[in-house]
Amino acid sequence: MSNQITVDILANTKNLVAGVDATNSKLATLNKSVAGVGTAFSGLAAAFGAQIGINFLKDSIKGAYDDQKSFARLADLFGKDIDGIVKKVNDISKNYYIDDGAVAQYFVQLKSAFSAQFNKFIPTVVEASATLALLTGKPLDEVISTWAKALRDGKLTAQEVQKIGIDLSDEQEAKFTSLKTTAERLQYVLGLVKEKQQ
Repeated sequence: MSNQITVDILANTKNLVAGVDATNSKLATLNKSVAGVGTAFSGLAAAFGAQIGINFLKDSIKGAYDDQKSFARLADLFGKDIDGIVKKVNDISKNYYIDDGAVAQYFVQLKSAFSAQFNKFIPTVVEASATLALLTGKPLDEVISTWAKALRDGKLTAQEVQKIGIDLSDEQEAKFTSLKTTAERLQYVLGLVKEKQQ
């Protein structure tokens, strides 16, 4: 009987070893498959990364080219005043965290839209627009475009001021309407924006 027990134990141990070997073999195959999938995903991620990197580089080059065009146009429009204008562009860019090329483009847009009598207000209008964009949540492009439309004809009405994002109280509207020239009205409105800023 003791021989019988020994043989049974040996037989069962052999089956156990065979089962462990089979499991190890399957695990090794699975590890190779996982490694292959990992390599495939790494290659795919590298391809996406390369594409994103190329797109970023292309966008950066295009952005730099657009900025260069904006600053060149700015120099053409403002001539001898360009140094002061570039300083103001950089100040607004830094203070409001806006790309300097975009700010330069806003100056160009307003200079092209406004009549010559409003040229001295352009830096203040751009800065006031940045403030209004922050206060109202409107996109800055929209605020700038509204200013450009409002002052294109050389007039400024209370309705246009409201479209820009400035709500006038009855008292403020009475004061606004009493002002005779558009330059006085513009200066008054810019003063209101400055008060809101503080």
